[in-house]
Amino acid sequence: VTIINLFHKLRKVRTLIDRKKDEEILLLQRTNDSKVLTAIRVVMLACWVCYGVQKHFFGIYLTLVAAELTMEHGISQYSSIAFYMYGIAEILYGNRERGHRLGALSIKLHSYIECKDSGCAMIGGTIFHSTYLKENVRKYFGLHWKALDNAFKVGDLNAVTICLFPFFNTMLWSGDNLAHLERIMLDLHGRICDLGHNQEENLKRINPMIQFVLNMQNEEEDWEILTKMNGTIMTEENYLSGSKIEIGVYWITVFSKIVLYFTFGFYGEAEKLVRKLSGTSFTHKTYFSLPYNYYAAMISYRLYESKKSKRYLRNARKFKKFLVNEDSLGNPNATPHLRGLEIEELSLKSKNLSEIVEACNDAIWLQSKEGFVHLEAMTNEQAYRIVHKLNSNIAQKYFRQALHAYRFKWGATAKYRLFLEEHGNLEMKYD
Repeated sequence: VTIINLFHKLRKVRTLIDRKKDEEILLLQRTNDSKVLTAIRVVMLACWVCYGVQKHFFGIYLTLVAAELTMEHGISQYSSIAFYMYGIAEILYGNRERGHRLGALSIKLHSYIECKDSGCAMIGGTIFHSTYLKENVRKYFGLHWKALDNAFKVGDLNAVTICLFPFFNTMLWSGDNLAHLERIMLDLHGRICDLGHNQEENLKRINPMIQFVLNMQNEEEDWEILTKMNGTIMTEENYLSGSKIEIGVYWITVFSKIVLYFTFGFYGEAEKLVRKLSGTSFTHKTYFSLPYNYYAAMISYRLYESKKSKRYLRNARKFKKFLVNEDSLGNPNATPHLRGLEIEELSLKSKNLSEIVEACNDAIWLQSKEGFVHLEAMTNEQAYRIVHKLNSNIAQKYFRQALHAYRFKWGATAKYRLFLEEHGNLEMKYD
């Protein structure tokens, strides 16, 4: 495959799709040709292998082949994922509108065609990625869970492998209740063990997320211990070194530690890990890019507050700029993240209490409305910290709201205890 081959294939597939409306594609004839169906399935599986080993050039070419086979031979139970994969390729290389159209078309095809074949169990679990930048990601959790559950029921190991990683990560970093997530994760952990195949590979994909959730709910009194991803599920050293660790698993392990360091107040250690991931595709081309840039900016703002070094402020604004750009492109998932960073900037430029309180209230309302309860909790804590310097009585409201959000909405009981320990004596009126 050469650049010229890829260019010609891309131009051909774009022409095939662009000259038809979505309704016309949905009305294409159904194909039952076993050779065509086998070809598309093999191409899709080969594509995932290429992406898994960072051979994106070949992966993109294969996505085009899958879409081309669909357009030339008719729709099938594989058409939804063929368009999904092509949409992801378009988004990764900056063609968002085209990618969004393909993502929406993928969902329509999935609803239009009954996908009873076990190999199609992955479809519902992955198609939402190409619309992730256009709609609230939480909208597709139900569809994703249905596909993952079906993949287990039919014993489709490829589907399980593909669905697990994005499903848990998007739930985790979009603010799902941690106690609820723990129950789901531990249940699926047992189901993976029962499969008897691909155990090690699939367990490594979800173990860092399970350990993160357990740490956030741990009763340990030594906060530094809770920044270590060690327990009965995993030992962090095995995930942070060694050539056998999948790059995506390494990234999510490092990112989980960044969040734990930030949560429990170890900002210097968190900043070192932020620099480790900086510049990788993880930080700007994956569904982790929004939470990564949010936490990286918040860490830099806190370091600037304590050390007064302009370097940290420049870093914070660099990370914030990424979210500003995503927000300007119409990504609704960026806005709740961006609002928290705007409060930090406002507090640096203004001491107007009513202006700051209004910004805090607007951010908290939006985060709660969109379901990002982890951001809601952190913004309440942030509002308490900033407003307390100006008016301690008004700040009490944010103190109470932060405790409630940490403990009951997000379920981060370890953070709840830390926050209460640090500030409870200042707020004796809290019941």
